[in-house]
Amino acid sequence: MIIVDTREHRGKNDHVLKAFDAAGIAWGRQKLDTGDYMVPGGRVTVDRKKDLEEIAGNLCSKDRRFWREARRAHDDGLKLIVLIEEPGITGIPDVRTWQSKHSRVTGSNLAMQMLRLHMAYGIEFIFCEKADAGKWIMELLGVV
Repeated sequence: MIIVDTREHRGKNDHVLKAFDAAGIAWGRQKLDTGDYMVPGGRVTVDRKKDLEEIAGNLCSKDRRFWREARRAHDDGLKLIVLIEEPGITGIPDVRTWQSKHSRVTGSNLAMQMLRLHMAYGIEFIFCEKADAGKWIMELLGVV
């Protein structure tokens, strides 16, 4: 069973839910304090981002909500994994050359913020193709 956060936008994660269904993994909606996907009683939570633009908005804006969420996960003993759907990116070093189409955030600055989060709270950043996100989430949560 996978819990899907009620704040995860309906329709924007259909590809993930279809992957759960195809694998025969039950899922249900419930408010999660941290992340978007979790197994009941688990110590790992996965926060899915649709692309680098979204995580850049989370990490490089004046809104510190994501930083508070990372701290809360750490303080609660949860492993927070951020799964970013971004083709062609395999790790944080690749982020350095990324260029935003919608903001002044540089790839270098975004990579630095990601490394800061990793060092401070143990946050992991994993990159995948959109079509593989559901499979990655199931694997990261240990349900397959």
